[in-house]
Amino acid sequence: MTQYRQQAIPLFLLLLYATLLIYASLMPFDFSLNQDFTYQRHLFLSYWPFNLHARISGSDVVSNLFLYLPLGGLFATTCRLFNLSKQKTLILGLIACSIISLSVETMQIFLISRIASASDWLINSFSGFIGTAFGVNYGKEIWLKLYDYLQQLWHKRPINIITLIFLSLLAADALAPFLPTILLSQVWRNLKRSHFDIFAGLALHPWHWWLVTRIMVYAALTMLLTLWTTQKPKQKQWFKALA
Repeated sequence: MTQYRQQAIPLFLLLLYATLLIYASLMPFDFSLNQDFTYQRHLFLSYWPFNLHARISGSDVVSNLFLYLPLGGLFATTCRLFNLSKQKTLILGLIACSIISLSVETMQIFLISRIASASDWLINSFSGFIGTAFGVNYGKEIWLKLYDYLQQLWHKRPINIITLIFLSLLAADALAPFLPTILLSQVWRNLKRSHFDIFAGLALHPWHWWLVTRIMVYAALTMLLTLWTTQKPKQKQWFKALA
């Protein structure tokens, strides 16, 4: 049973991450069949390095590099847990990341707000390969140690597992919707539109929005972090942590 869980959890995380990656890459799902496909095909190969005279967004490169690293790492870790050889895992990881990226770029041809790019496909494939190489050499060992740690943590302080899940959900909410093709000019434009006046910022949403999404959420997070080192918190300790 333990070995089954050690294999099943990374497989689940791999499928979950791949699904979320595809989901985020296709947002906001404004599909249209009335696209100028000739123009889209021209754009597909018009960026660096396929066009040496073209420029590429630095933020786009960084985001694409980081997005496919976990995908390759999770894929390699899962394969190694199922005792697949390192060589086969490395080859399959590169193929899998390349196919997923190429599928995403192909579907982006049909999106109004997205532009398909062979450069993105190349960067994503390279990033997936690096993640796969890391997972092939270290993924299995790291996961087995992490699994033992989480298992001990669950028996001693299960509240800490809930805290980690809660923090992960907050991080996912903060990053969504994530659009990787953000130009530096867009960042500067958004900064100029920002509300640095606290009253103007509070006026953007009704009071109950701030109460539920900010006050209650972060009060719960503070309480969970306060109880991090408590093995079996009692009722009074819960109220003290919240206060």
